[in-house]
Amino acid sequence: MKTLQQKINENILIRFLPLMVILIAITIFVLIFPVQNILRVDIDNCFAHPSLEHLLGTDYLGRDVYSLLITGGFRTIEVLVISTAISFSLGTFLGIIQGFYGGLLGNFIQAITDFGLIIPSFILAMVLSAIFGFSPVMAG
Repeated sequence: MKTLQQKINENILIRFLPLMVILIAITIFVLIFPVQNILRVDIDNCFAHPSLEHLLGTDYLGRDVYSLLITGGFRTIEVLVISTAISFSLGTFLGIIQGFYGGLLGNFIQAITDFGLIIPSFILAMVLSAIFGFSPVMAG
């Protein structure tokens, strides 16, 4: 019988769950307690040290770094949720179509999916070959 610690070590989702809860709580914090306007430029407070007014100080334009961090985290969570929903919906739809009809349509969907999976690797290979050039030594 496995102990709780062994189950936690096996499941990577459980290990990162507390971190995700903390990140989501911090980004939702911006909805409850409004932060300063991130577009407001205050040249008089450039590179100000952390204080009660600016928890993490200010940047070169006098903007509050804490407000920038919280707003950026909130936008990241928004993009994460939207992109996950789109990819899940599209993948489910294409999977149902491919499973139900199969045949030539299924092969076409599979070819499009395979092509989509090789694009990042292909672009990386092109960039590396442009940087290092084509040579027999690189192929070995």
